[in-house]
Amino acid sequence: MRHYGRCYWELSKARLSMLVVATSGTGYVIGSGNAVDVAGLCCTCAGIMLVAASANSLNQVFEINNDAKMKRTRLRPLPSGRITMPHAVTWASSVGLAGTAMLACKANMLAAGLAASNLILYAFVYTPLKQIHPVNTWVGAIIGAIHPLLGYKMFSLADASGRRTAAVAFRNCLYLVPLPFVAYDSKDIKFGVEARALMLKGVEELADAVRVTMSHKGRNVVIEQSYGAPKVTKDGATVAKSIEFKDKVKNVGASLVKQVANATNDTAGDGTTCATVLTRAIFTEGCKSVAAGMNAMDLRRGITMAVDAVVTNLKSRAQMISTSEEIAQVGTISANGEKEIGELIAKAMEKVGKEGVITIQDGKTLFNELEVVEGMKLDGGYISPYFITNTKNQKCRQRPLLIVAEDVESEALATLILNKLRVGIKVCAIKAPGFGENRKASLHDLAVLTGGEIITEELGMNLEKGSGNAWHLQKGTIHNLDTEVFAQCDISIVTVSKDDTVILDGNGDKKSIEVRCEQIRSAIELSTSDYDKEKLQERLAKLSGGVAVLKIGGASEAEVGEKKDRVTDALNATNAAVEDGIVPGGGVALLYASKELDKLPTANFDQKIGVQIIQKALRVYSCTTIASNAGVEGAVIVGKLLEQDNPDLGYDAAKGEYVDMVKAGIVDPLKVIRTALVDAASVSSLMTTTEAIVVKLPKDEKDVSAMTGGMDY
Repeated sequence: MRHYGRCYWELSKARLSMLVVATSGTGYVIGSGNAVDVAGLCCTCAGIMLVAASANSLNQVFEINNDAKMKRTRLRPLPSGRITMPHAVTWASSVGLAGTAMLACKANMLAAGLAASNLILYAFVYTPLKQIHPVNTWVGAIIGAIHPLLGYKMFSLADASGRRTAAVAFRNCLYLVPLPFVAYDSKDIKFGVEARALMLKGVEELADAVRVTMSHKGRNVVIEQSYGAPKVTKDGATVAKSIEFKDKVKNVGASLVKQVANATNDTAGDGTTCATVLTRAIFTEGCKSVAAGMNAMDLRRGITMAVDAVVTNLKSRAQMISTSEEIAQVGTISANGEKEIGELIAKAMEKVGKEGVITIQDGKTLFNELEVVEGMKLDGGYISPYFITNTKNQKCRQRPLLIVAEDVESEALATLILNKLRVGIKVCAIKAPGFGENRKASLHDLAVLTGGEIITEELGMNLEKGSGNAWHLQKGTIHNLDTEVFAQCDISIVTVSKDDTVILDGNGDKKSIEVRCEQIRSAIELSTSDYDKEKLQERLAKLSGGVAVLKIGGASEAEVGEKKDRVTDALNATNAAVEDGIVPGGGVALLYASKELDKLPTANFDQKIGVQIIQKALRVYSCTTIASNAGVEGAVIVGKLLEQDNPDLGYDAAKGEYVDMVKAGIVDPLKVIRTALVDAASVSSLMTTTEAIVVKLPKDEKDVSAMTGGMDY
């Protein structure tokens, strides 16, 4: 019995409950004036004590998970397991009902209502809201202000204006006092060597997880997900994004590396693993140099000079590619040596051209497939199945009259269907693809491709219903529309299915199509939105080349997901290679470029150390990581290659032999390598010159009374 009594006492938060009783009792005394009803005061205090105990108990029921995380609260009855959840809920409900009933019987219904509202606000509004953001604890201030008002109203609504004014003033004071504490967040500051060391620890742990995915013999990483099955991947960007550390300063270092990986991926579409490993290598050497007394700013200048020299060397050695075989080689390397993926991408690029769009989707078989849509594909099918002409495959083909509209409803749709079924008019209506401005732009593209004309209110043209059930233009009859607009369109084949429409051989004016393509290219260059760029590129592809769809198959969802990550990287790498050319792969391009830094002039010794930091980083990345993943001593490989004069000689980790990397088809896109190096050096330099880090304290180290508006003791 003593055990449960202790648990009830702690659940009720006795000190807080007594504070509530004290403030309510003060309000009662103010409301009663000189004649204090002692019996009434005792009943009031008892009822309020029970209601407060109920509210505090429910508060702990809702916050059991948070209480379990904090040292100050983890020994409370619920987190420690000294009392069960049903037991606690039963206790809270019982005392809450008892307290409210006592106030209703011994005081008045208004007092009981105020007490019940206080319980509901505290337990069901204030408690969940304060977990979302500290500002939400203003609700706690309202609850605190109810207590004196509750006591004041107990005394039969006294009519003395002076007493009422005093009660209101007291209530307002209690309301305003908690507000200065609402938005307070504790901070922690780390300085100098300690700050950089903690950041470096986060960088190293993240880089260790990412670097195992590098090269043909890289390993998989399994990532737990908040829902669904774990994700298996060899994609460095996916691994990096999934990592979060409990230690705030370590997490700052990891977040900066993720920023490097994301920036490289956004610019080049690949190279996240390369960027991560380079960042780790540069920052590690930078920390050592700063700890040894080097000037951090001179180190940064030396690093920048070295990176510029390496980029210049790489550009001078780059080779442009154009053949399908060369594209397949780049795709194969980026897909971790899977030749099938490289050849599939090369075939897709050959079909749709450099400006064509290649998309990646989940396949429905065990095998990878390529689907090429030539001509223009609209993401909208027939409005009604009555337009179907081929019941076997549920499609409409070669319709002389194709209507593309935002929508066709009621009488207009019924008229078209009846004319098709009874009169035999060859007609099909589809919904215009997209929304808003994208829809308008797509319709303009369609008009240019087919040599047609858009009918829109913006141009003063509108289909309206006239007298005699005739449909006409705002400026012209339906007869004029047929001859002046429809007769201009010339389409060889149109295939309409339930979900999409494919138009082949639009036969529009070639010059007009080229002008439209140039307009879209200009819009792509000016656009700053990734979404807008993607939509513009899709439109350009539909006008100029077509769309290729890579359908990735596999035996399981996990396998398909892992392959899609590699195909995405390979596709991005091939696009980068076509744009800027290729350099010898396997890290040898950076390895040999590092030799050029031996003769780079510097202003002082500290800048020279900065140049040497880049040298070491390039040699660590180049072959050491790749060789280590293949189970070979990386330092031996690097040493042997540096002795050679052939700038294309490298180590083939897949075969375990030294080969001419270009002839063997082991190449890297220049854009990927260049972007990874520049981004890695930039962020690493910033971290090296960091002298202080400000972070929020973890929740279990905060004074949580600042988060509760003075209501949680």
